[in-house]
Amino acid sequence: MEKLTVWVNFDQKEVDVSSLKKYFESDDRFSFSAERITDHEQAIKRAEQTDILINTFDALGEEEFGRIAKRTKLVIRYGTGYDNVDVSVATAHGIPFGNCAGANASSVAELALIHILNCGRNFIRSHKGGQAGNWPVVFPSTELDGKTIGLVGFGNIAKQLVRMLGCFSVKIVTFDPYLDKETQAFAKDNRVTILNSMKELFEICDIISLHIPMNPMTEKIINKEMFDSAKSGLILVNTCRGGVINEKDLIDALQSKKVRSAGLDVLSVEPPTLDNPLLHMEQVSVSAHMGGSTVESEMRTQKMIYETVGAFVNGNFTSNIINRDQIKNRRLK
Repeated sequence: MEKLTVWVNFDQKEVDVSSLKKYFESDDRFSFSAERITDHEQAIKRAEQTDILINTFDALGEEEFGRIAKRTKLVIRYGTGYDNVDVSVATAHGIPFGNCAGANASSVAELALIHILNCGRNFIRSHKGGQAGNWPVVFPSTELDGKTIGLVGFGNIAKQLVRMLGCFSVKIVTFDPYLDKETQAFAKDNRVTILNSMKELFEICDIISLHIPMNPMTEKIINKEMFDSAKSGLILVNTCRGGVINEKDLIDALQSKKVRSAGLDVLSVEPPTLDNPLLHMEQVSVSAHMGGSTVESEMRTQKMIYETVGAFVNGNFTSNIINRDQIKNRRLK
């Protein structure tokens, strides 16, 4: 049997794919390649010659899926978010599409907690002052204990953040219109209060952390209406997608001090232009989309990819195949 080609669009000198390489090279069913192609057209041409595509590059829509459908049998997103992939088009072309949901949950939750603590204690501002030769550098700060923390979205990352917040004396509330029974039970067991609206969450919370996907329904959903309803002095943390926030409205809320501080790992345009005001506001800390980038997260992601591919080759769909119900009869040819 001819080997199935597997390609991931990474430079092995920049991204450690050694575990992924080891998994596939030890399995004689596959021929593995990791090669970084930055030009979108050239990347699609390469994908047209690939059986199993591990997707790391920009948009996959009608044109891209139409071109790769003749050969590509499975597409897996290296990561969790897939807002730049039109899954309905993949389904129409009979291509199973999966992601690595949960693999980076602990890593992203850790970064959310770092931003929460930093926004409260002004650690980075003090650090920069010390570097500039000022000593001591003290800003008004607040403890985490005693605060009400709101989680917008209650998926894998938010659940991990709940676990990490367990050592603090805080009240946790959440709003998520798509909670299943298992998640509702998790909330109950961990004393997380489920609210009926996002506006209610903004009204009562001292700190809000965002954990929602980017899609047409959530684009700029965090906007003036939400900020106007918020408690004064709100701390806002975003480690999901920049586009869920109306950045102009956030800047206005920061300037009026309705929002006291923001910790952002994502922005609406990445990489951002240097004239983005959020990069230069003292009360805003921006990390460069590093939430899921840990050694442990990479290893979990690569293991999940191999297991997903292996199951598919054996005629099965793992739970991380997004469109598995729509193309459940699709099998490797």
